[in-house]
Amino acid sequence: MTSANRVSLEIEELRPVECNDAEFACQSGLACIPRNQVCDGYPHCPMKGDEFGCGPCDEHQYRCPEGGCIGFGYECDAIPGCLDLWDEMNCFPCGESIITLDLTQTSATLTSPYYPNDYPNNALCIWFITTDVGSTISFRFSNFHTEKNHDKVTIGNGHAPSNDSSIIGSFSSSLTSLAVFCNNHIAWMKFTSDYSITRVGFQVTITQERSEVSCKQNEFECKDNSSGLICLAHNVTCDRFALCPDGSDEFHCDDCGPHNISVDIDLINLNSPRYPDRYPNNHDCIWYIKGQSKQLVTMRIKDFEMEERYDYLEVVFLSNGEDPKELFRLTGADISRRTVTWRHDDGVLMLEMKTDLIIARRGFSILIYHIKEEDLEALCQPDEFHCGNGFCVTNSSRCNGFLDCINYEDELNCDDIFCPGFFKCNNLNTSSMSSSFTGNLSQAQCIPLAQVCDGEENCPESDDEIQCDMNRCPAGCKCSYKGSDLVVHCNSGWDSSTLAGLALITHTLQLSGVNISKLDQGMFKATSHLKVLSLKNNRITEIQEHTFDGLENLLWLDLSNTLITELQGSAMEELSSLRGITIFDVPLTRIKTNAFDGLSQVKTLIIVRHIEGLPPLVVEDNAFQGLDNVTELYVDDHRLCCFFPSSECKTLEPEPPLFMCSELMPKMVLKVFMWILGISALVGNIYVMVWRCRERTAGRESRIVQSFLVFNLAVSDALMGLYMLIIASADAYFGKSYFTVSMEWRTSPTCKFAGFISIIGTEASVFFLTLISIDRFLSIVFPFSHYHLRPKSSRIAVLCVWIGTVIVGLVPTILASDSTSDFYGLSDVCIGLPLMTKVTEYEVVDQQIDAGGVANITVGIPYPVDYRASWFFSIALFLGVNLLCFTVILICYIAIFRRVRASSKKVSSSSRDDEQRLAIKMAAIILTDFVCWVPVIIMGILSQARLVEIPTEAYAWIVVFILPINSSLNPYLYTIADLCYQQQKAASVRRKSELAMKGTRSNSENRSNVPVVKNVTSETQLSR
Repeated sequence: MTSANRVSLEIEELRPVECNDAEFACQSGLACIPRNQVCDGYPHCPMKGDEFGCGPCDEHQYRCPEGGCIGFGYECDAIPGCLDLWDEMNCFPCGESIITLDLTQTSATLTSPYYPNDYPNNALCIWFITTDVGSTISFRFSNFHTEKNHDKVTIGNGHAPSNDSSIIGSFSSSLTSLAVFCNNHIAWMKFTSDYSITRVGFQVTITQERSEVSCKQNEFECKDNSSGLICLAHNVTCDRFALCPDGSDEFHCDDCGPHNISVDIDLINLNSPRYPDRYPNNHDCIWYIKGQSKQLVTMRIKDFEMEERYDYLEVVFLSNGEDPKELFRLTGADISRRTVTWRHDDGVLMLEMKTDLIIARRGFSILIYHIKEEDLEALCQPDEFHCGNGFCVTNSSRCNGFLDCINYEDELNCDDIFCPGFFKCNNLNTSSMSSSFTGNLSQAQCIPLAQVCDGEENCPESDDEIQCDMNRCPAGCKCSYKGSDLVVHCNSGWDSSTLAGLALITHTLQLSGVNISKLDQGMFKATSHLKVLSLKNNRITEIQEHTFDGLENLLWLDLSNTLITELQGSAMEELSSLRGITIFDVPLTRIKTNAFDGLSQVKTLIIVRHIEGLPPLVVEDNAFQGLDNVTELYVDDHRLCCFFPSSECKTLEPEPPLFMCSELMPKMVLKVFMWILGISALVGNIYVMVWRCRERTAGRESRIVQSFLVFNLAVSDALMGLYMLIIASADAYFGKSYFTVSMEWRTSPTCKFAGFISIIGTEASVFFLTLISIDRFLSIVFPFSHYHLRPKSSRIAVLCVWIGTVIVGLVPTILASDSTSDFYGLSDVCIGLPLMTKVTEYEVVDQQIDAGGVANITVGIPYPVDYRASWFFSIALFLGVNLLCFTVILICYIAIFRRVRASSKKVSSSSRDDEQRLAIKMAAIILTDFVCWVPVIIMGILSQARLVEIPTEAYAWIVVFILPINSSLNPYLYTIADLCYQQQKAASVRRKSELAMKGTRSNSENRSNVPVVKNVTSETQLSR
């Protein structure tokens, strides 16, 4: 007998829907969408037909939101075609891709394809989640099983999966607990599987969060939460497979040892990392302790010392099928709980050790072993009290006002509670007790002094939070209330015990009168509520990193009248809420890189050393990085104002004249031309000197004298070129940090040398031009006079000029001993041009500065009220001598030009032509110097008369484009011009000679006497 297979089919006919004129009919005929959703880059129809044939795409192509096109049939193929996977949206079997959460729907559940069956191979699912603005999104997975390393769930912020920076984390493997919290109100989740091996997948609940989120007690939190918070089960830490993006779930695994501890026959000794040495800072360790036999398991604490309050060991019992139960938390060194006992089949004991960034102790040593039921009563030591059920505490825990036993046995039937060394509450707090408890407890309770005046009501009648100026005032200090704020003044000395005795709610703390030179790291941890801290009048010389750990709420810090010489990098980075810093009367000499890092909220900064004889303050690169919002700045070093261009800066010292918060050459055009003109002047004038040395003057005295004077003029101009290259090199060397060393530069030997050669160069050039002008005047206007410069007299005159200019250059070099001199001290470019006046009297206006409520600081702000002319030497040199020389030059050339014009009609000799040509050439040379110096002279006269105020930046422009321009152009004017003239003259002579020779040959047959006369004429022309 055979049986036939039977197939059952259910056929349903679907009728196309009818769409109105305002709607678009999807190709499937099963849906209508509004027409404004067609070709908007987001698919709305079941077959994505509303996005085909859009824009540049034809009717057989699907348009991606970013503008690209993919062909029909390539959507939903598990191969990304569009940039952000929009072609894989709403694809079977992933389901709906767009998820919107709001007040009406605050959560949604998603699963992998075919869940709870295995997902398919080559799957690609993408979901985009949107919640209300101002909220965040949480993903909590209740089940998670994927192929390790190959099939992954990736979660990110925003709606751009192609942007790697948006990724929060990527997860695979089998996870018992996983939660991801985004930083944004929009997020995306992507699931991918490869071509082989599938698992059951995942189920995740997505929730709109409106309050602060955190990991559960039994979860591990990834360290880096800048993109989002990730919470993992503790059992996946230290498994050699990193799930946290920063790998923090695999950190410190070797220090902690095995995480899962199985108790068998042998006794197990569990120690903190590095015990008995100090345990590492910023460390987390988790241990799971589970018994193997049917006996009881006991954990006994042999030794324990951790930093009080900030480092701790938490003991949690993980019952089967129940929420975790915290048994107790141990911290400090005086512990009362000694043993914990449990049945192995009731659950697992979890120990979690946490340490902070600084301060470590020796840690702990714990014994773990099995114990028989009959030995339970004898478990406790003679000096211990048995709470029952294998729980032992110290005998001192009996009737001490603390509920140490889980069942409160240690406080039953006590006559009275005295609380030595602790605070005694007026009544017993029973809020944490079991409702079924009926024991006879004393109607009193003790709490640690650290919990008194800590801002939390620990006593049932809140008596621990009243009269804090009396209950929590350290010895030797004065405590009072200012309004509702607790203010503590310890002006007669203090130490670590003073800080230990402070109330946590202390608002203002003033500590002074101590000879310690260095503050301990973390010494202010117990004052986390502090708003104002004054450390003035202490002999503190150094503030090291993590000194202010715990003061994240501090608003004002006063370091006045200390001996701090250097501000270390990152020394105050914990003070993230700081609004003001006072550093007054402090011998500060250096501010190191990142000294103010992390202080972005500071608005008022006071750095006033106010001590005579200190060296200039050294400010390292990026020293003030982080101070982004400073609005008020008080300093006694004007350079510090340059670091805060948008702040209101008030300096207590008179600001030097011509000071600029910029580079030595503030504009790029100045930098470029400084090099161009400097090189041009130096190279060009050296060439002139070489050419003049090789020049043949044919024995004519006037040409010898002229060439000798021009040679010395070239030497002086070359010195000006050397000066420009020195200044240009200094600008390149100092760069943008020049203003920080401007005072040192002005008094440096290099600047003095540059100023020395600049004076020699400029003044020698003026004197040589004057000599040249007088010589030309005598030679042209009085050609037959005996008062001409001869070679010998010209050498004497030149020697006098050089001696005089060297003396003139040495005077300011010797007298300008500091940065306040009227010559070099008035200029960054090492030339004391008289273009400004100097302040002779200041009016000091007192101003009160509120140092965060600790004290009022009175500072004097100087304002200029009277001025005088700059140094008489520079006025006499640049305005008097130079003006006189140019007056002489001008008179000489007026006379020369009148004489040349008058004689040009009468004289045609070769010698006279040379004299006239030379005069014209020298007039052009003198004109360039005249144009250069006249503006300086005019500006000097106007500024000294206080008729105009020359801008500070004008100094640099004058030094680059006015003073040295003649030194750069002179070689080309009188040397290259001579060479060109001589070449043109030689070429002209050659042409005339050739024509004369041709004429001689053509006429020699008929006119024998003419060639003789013609030849004589040609020779005469050549000689001319």
